[in-house]
Amino acid sequence: MASSLPSVQFQTAKSFNGVPNTSNMQNMLSSAKSGGQTTFNFFAQQMAVANQVAQVIAQRGDAAWEEVEQASDLGFDCLDPNLPAVVVRAGGFEGSGALVVQFRPGSAMQEDTENYTVAGVATVNLVTGSTTFDTVVSYVEKLGPAVPVAALAPAAMAILKSFKTFVQSYFTQAYTAAEGGATDATTIATESADTAAEEAAIDGEIIADEVAIDLVFSPLAVAGIAIAIVSTVLLIVLFFIAKTMTLMLRVYNMTSVPLQLQICYEHDVEEKTVPSSPDIPAIGVPPAPPGVTPLGSTMYMANYTLLNNNVTEGIGVALQSPFPAGGGLAIMIDIPTSGDNSIYVGFQGCTGDCEKNIWDQWKNKYYQLVQSSTGESYTATIATNVLRGKTPSPITGDNGYYYEFAVIIEEQNAT
Repeated sequence: MASSLPSVQFQTAKSFNGVPNTSNMQNMLSSAKSGGQTTFNFFAQQMAVANQVAQVIAQRGDAAWEEVEQASDLGFDCLDPNLPAVVVRAGGFEGSGALVVQFRPGSAMQEDTENYTVAGVATVNLVTGSTTFDTVVSYVEKLGPAVPVAALAPAAMAILKSFKTFVQSYFTQAYTAAEGGATDATTIATESADTAAEEAAIDGEIIADEVAIDLVFSPLAVAGIAIAIVSTVLLIVLFFIAKTMTLMLRVYNMTSVPLQLQICYEHDVEEKTVPSSPDIPAIGVPPAPPGVTPLGSTMYMANYTLLNNNVTEGIGVALQSPFPAGGGLAIMIDIPTSGDNSIYVGFQGCTGDCEKNIWDQWKNKYYQLVQSSTGESYTATIATNVLRGKTPSPITGDNGYYYEFAVIIEEQNAT
């Protein structure tokens, strides 16, 4: 029987990945683009925390989470100090690491909304020590009558716990499947997301001070959270199922120009995880709906992980993006079966045959740990951990063919 209470419906909308634009993060990126051990450390510091958090969640379940009424008690700058948060703590690369989830309700929560309207922002942060190295923001939309003042805090907490449940279920299932021998990352991701959305869905009453509403957050609406979490979880999964070569690429946009970056050529890629959208926004403060305290200035990034499990082949990729300098941005990485790896990043047109104009033109040109190009007022740098051979996994430390690449695009006159 349908509820006679006023029904308020929620759904997740767009999501994005970024890092806080702080001096600490800028220093970390500056070290990452030096190549060699510093590039490895940059990835290892982050992935060790992500892996440990996933382990804690998978092993302890609901008991892994700590709920605080005011995020100021946690001491993390990435949070609104006056709102609740839930956190999972784990040991990190240098000190403690944590995953923190928070929901920031906006003024639309207390307004009648005839169409889905952004009514809040949910954030998922991975933190090591005092540094937030991965922030995922998901906009939450509302449809229906205003949430009464008395029910606002319980409704916001219900949404926060829905995100927490999704994260917990997704991490647990994906991690367990990978440890159990599953080898298809796409299947792991899809099945884990579907189940997590079912578990995180809400369809119940919120009762506070004699005020009652029916709050609905359907599995389909919750599923949008998968966009926010999938890159971190899949990265861990892919490292577990990797047999031969792993290519991990992170691209950071430190310019005032938005990028639309896409893979345009693949060489012997068997498994991969790529961003759900080609968009990498310009550096700046993320838009905040009315009533929500804006996040700080953010640098946006895109994560790519590619695998090849055939010992007789290498692996490679080319990417391109429209860009003011040189008519476009091009990235090329070639990891051959023998010999040194070659890298390239530069500004050039993005039309024509990608294999011919980027892959064939630039592979076997730069056998070096770091390579940079300048176009107009922009500089692009690509750095890698090693040029050949086996290296430690940035997650487990076990030796294998793990290659990390950081690409950083900057404005020369940026301050």
